[in-house]
Amino acid sequence: IHQNTVSATQQKTTAPLVSLTPAEKTSLPLTLTTQGHVVSLNQVDIQSQIAGSIKTVAFKEGDFVHQGQLLFTLEDSTQQAALHRAQAALAQSQSLLDKARRDLARGRALKSQNYISASDWDTLQSTQQQYAAQAQAANEDIRSAQAQFGYTRIYAPVSGKTGALNVHPGSLAQPGSALPLVTINQFDPIGVAFTLPEKDLNAVLSAQSQGKVAVRVNDAKGESVTG
Repeated sequence: IHQNTVSATQQKTTAPLVSLTPAEKTSLPLTLTTQGHVVSLNQVDIQSQIAGSIKTVAFKEGDFVHQGQLLFTLEDSTQQAALHRAQAALAQSQSLLDKARRDLARGRALKSQNYISASDWDTLQSTQQQYAAQAQAANEDIRSAQAQFGYTRIYAPVSGKTGALNVHPGSLAQPGSALPLVTINQFDPIGVAFTLPEKDLNAVLSAQSQGKVAVRVNDAKGESVTG
């Protein structure tokens, strides 16, 4: 009786289920892990192009600033005075030029009727040319004065994070100083620097020949950033 019971139990045992998957040939991504560090792609030392005292600082040390944002203003009374003198000289030259043009126009009418001599006509022409040259020179002086006045406003050439602030209101700014007013580090976009073993070089070059190679970095939050 015992042998029959064992035989019946064995007959009721279910065969195990087996799943099948067809074999495939595919390429697996090559992943190389290494250590590196984040680097700024662009670092700009802010310098003054003219000598002058710092009037205002329009940001705080360590701030992110945008391209074109005002950073410093310099004392500009001298530059403003030079610009006003140039503008006054242009107004005077333009007034004399306008009178010379009117005189030349009247002289042209008189010359056609032989009412003025050739000598007087030559004088009218040379006077008009003289004042035209003075007006042109006055315009150049205005452009130069405007450029000098523009140097009293220093703007951020790139967007980025400011470093140590080396001057304060009242400090003297000198062109070509060894110490910049401030340094701006561009962090967007940013780069990463790392090294790989030489044995992996051929694999990397081969991958680059077929397209872009992705680099993944974990940020401060532990999230993966791809570039």
